[in-house]
Formats: sequence, C-alpha cells, structure tokens
Amino acid sequence: MAFTGQYEDARLILRHILRERPNFHDSRLLFGRTFGWEKSYQLAEQQFDEVLRRNPSIADAYAAK
Repeated sequence: MAFTGQYEDARLILRHILRERPNFHDSRLLFGRTFGWEKSYQLAEQQFDEVLRRNPSIADAYAAK
C-alpha cells in the first residue's frame, strides 16, 4: 500500500504493527518514509529520530534523514 501511494491505509497498518512491536524498526522507517513522500518532512524525521533513539546502529535511519 505504501508503495502505491495509499499512505493513510499503510500508516494505519504500520501503527497497528508498531503498537504490538515498537522496536520493529523497518516498520517505523516505512512509516516515516510515507510522511517524507508526502513532503511532511518534520513528521518523517520524528520517526527516523525515534528509530535512532531506540537503536543508534540502524544505518537505514541515518540514510533516510
């Protein structure tokens, strides 16, 4: 869904995943990227920062910023 532009629907699913597994960094990164694709850069960066706060060794979070 995220890759076909259905960002709201994708975020709904990703929120559910993150409630169950808040350290599932790939989901949080995709969640953030959907905001970036909509040019909501501040919301995107909040998600990337949260990944880095939880695990500073996740290279994809640095790349996404």
